[in-house]
Amino acid sequence: MNKGKSEHSDEVWPNFLIIGEPRSGTTSLHDWLSMHPDLYMSSVKEPHYFSSINFPKIEKQILHTTRSKRKYLSYFKDGANKPFRGESSTYYLSDPEAPRKIKKAIPDVKLIAVLREPVDRAFSHYLLYNRRGTQQQSFTDVVSENLKGKTNPAYDLVELGRYYKHLKNYGKYFDNDQILVVLFDDLKKEPRVVIKRVLDFLGADTRVVDSLNIKTASNAYAQPRNKLSNALLSNRILTNIGLRIVPRPALKKIRTKLLMSGKKPEIDKRAETTLIKVYRKQIDQLEVLLNQDCSSLRRVN
Repeated sequence: MNKGKSEHSDEVWPNFLIIGEPRSGTTSLHDWLSMHPDLYMSSVKEPHYFSSINFPKIEKQILHTTRSKRKYLSYFKDGANKPFRGESSTYYLSDPEAPRKIKKAIPDVKLIAVLREPVDRAFSHYLLYNRRGTQQQSFTDVVSENLKGKTNPAYDLVELGRYYKHLKNYGKYFDNDQILVVLFDDLKKEPRVVIKRVLDFLGADTRVVDSLNIKTASNAYAQPRNKLSNALLSNRILTNIGLRIVPRPALKKIRTKLLMSGKKPEIDKRAETTLIKVYRKQIDQLEVLLNQDCSSLRRVN
């Protein structure tokens, strides 16, 4: 088993990474894995140390991105004695430079990708940006802009869903037995089964899964309770201040109390039709690449 040591020193690195995708259940998986006595998940989620994306300022604060090796490794110091250490940075999968950087630092790392039906994933991501005020255009306009290739990668919702392209890139650097692909629908329907698959993939004890508290999923859809809540949550200045002075767990509780579960808005049919066409071939190629049924990634409108 890879101990997570760099080849040049005794520094302790993670030995597994959840590499994506955003809005695909990665936070739930991260939280559930952290309950395992032999696993340590980084003290900061989504550091994106290996990413080459030039994230906008607001995203850097929300994701806690860092390019500092010293700071990054500090996120694992409390887990130095754990046999399995991991972190979850959801943009790693789509970042073309990430696999090369990961390979150089931790060549024996295990990688986990969680894939959601890409049209639904893109729309869910759009709604997230819309709620916090970083996206004001219609979903159709966003898709159109993304397809022109002029969008910051952090906001390119279409590119994030090209799973075949991204996993093929990882295949240039890592062996097949280093990469596990999990489907969002499976994680949602049978979380314990999927967690056992993940633990078996890592080489960790699977016997504790039945005792884990996995009833509550993280980052479920919610919408502002009222117009005042919407104004507060979508105000970027207040978001910046909150991220600076309020601890993340406390800020999450505040936001949760301001939010209420709600029915998702209907997706724009024109954008939906466009994206189905964009992703159709990607999914066909993905099934061949993985030798795996990916029918849950197909959407029919």
